[in-house]
Amino acid sequence: MPSLTGLVNSRQDSQGQEFAPEFERLQHADAPSSAPERVLGAKRTLVEFLCVAGPKIAAGAGQLLANLLLIRRLGPEHAGVLFVCITAIILSDAVLGSSLDIAVLKLATSREGRELSSTLRIQKAALMGKVLSCILLAVPILVFSQAISERLFHQFSDVRLLILALTGLLGLLILRSVQAYFQISRRFRLYGMTDLLHSLAKYGGIGILLAVGVKLPLKYLVVYACGPLLLGIVLLLTLIRPVVVAPFSWATLTELWWSFRWYLGSGAAASINTRMDVLLLSAAAGAAQAGLFSAAQVICMPIQLIGMYLAVVFAPRIMPLWEQGRLSHIYHRFQFWTIAGAVVIQGLAILLVGRLSALILPPAYRSTTAIILLLLPSALTALINFPWSVSLLMFAHPRFLLVFELTALPVLGLLYRVMCNWQGAIGAATVTSGFAIVKTIVYQLLASRTAKTKPAPRQQMTLVYGDTATADSSA
Repeated sequence: MPSLTGLVNSRQDSQGQEFAPEFERLQHADAPSSAPERVLGAKRTLVEFLCVAGPKIAAGAGQLLANLLLIRRLGPEHAGVLFVCITAIILSDAVLGSSLDIAVLKLATSREGRELSSTLRIQKAALMGKVLSCILLAVPILVFSQAISERLFHQFSDVRLLILALTGLLGLLILRSVQAYFQISRRFRLYGMTDLLHSLAKYGGIGILLAVGVKLPLKYLVVYACGPLLLGIVLLLTLIRPVVVAPFSWATLTELWWSFRWYLGSGAAASINTRMDVLLLSAAAGAAQAGLFSAAQVICMPIQLIGMYLAVVFAPRIMPLWEQGRLSHIYHRFQFWTIAGAVVIQGLAILLVGRLSALILPPAYRSTTAIILLLLPSALTALINFPWSVSLLMFAHPRFLLVFELTALPVLGLLYRVMCNWQGAIGAATVTSGFAIVKTIVYQLLASRTAKTKPAPRQQMTLVYGDTATADSSA
């Protein structure tokens, strides 16, 4: 089987399609080098980060503006129907799509996965797995569609809303596969372009409907669901056609499943652990305390987002660096400066957060200063953990992460119940940051030790990368 290095300069893939990303350069992009080369590497990383962060910031601004306008146009009842559907799409994509894409990143960027035919086959299996998952999910939803619709939407029951929500989920999953393709080949300009086109397809269409005075949530959901789906199909048939025409292997899909099942469990448990705070606070101390807590979250959110955007850039580098024995040096140097920067940010916040909150927040939120200071460590730990540690541990120790999050779940529930009843938003922020700090200590100790080792050989290698004559079927 030909290697990626041997195919770098080829002009066509085995299906006759143009496909020659610079994988050889990417494999050596992070190698220790001279000072000028390190400067160029830092500049390249900064450009890649901006290609990821810029479109996502624009998408966040577009989402905020669209949501505010939709709330004003539709009113509480119709807006509630629309946002229930949108929330269902986003949560389903966050659990299913992100878990499967982490499995793809691990397998496709490992030494065996970097064979050109292998990385395409892995991504093809993931794409088919997403389509099959949507089909399986659609069966019970359509069978019980009337009962589900009445339960969710009451007097606004409409089965078409459920169908459009499924359509929206499929569109987001396809776009995830498109972006995973660009992420693996580290073409982050195209990654960012996909984000921009996605935002334009959704919020541009919603803006047109708002401009013409549409008041039915169903029509807005049509744009929200069908716009990304059509964009995803166009990109599949053009920029990432090599994945579409790659052979499909049930053995590869099975290999993905063995990784995906751990990521699905740990991802779902982690999502609950990180999102239960405001829900339990509202139940225990009331909406006013939840509002103060949410305002503090908004102030701290940009720091957390920086860590998440850096993770998109660094994740494809982890397996090659780890296998080549170069990860430890890069990881520990990055973590040292990131932790030092987090300490400086926390110190500056103690001095300046009172003035900052007074400038940004209205008078009713002035009491959030203490909450911001208590909640800020949780955002800083995200900046420390996300760029390298979380992905490395997901690749190396998925079972540990699942057990850790499941063990923490009842403990956090009890702590939030006690502290929210006692101290309201202050208590919730204390628990949130306390857990984040404990988790960071555990993550850093385990990730530091892991980075110094090399990954163990995969046990089911021959299933995916052996003779594919009996395992593969034509797409």
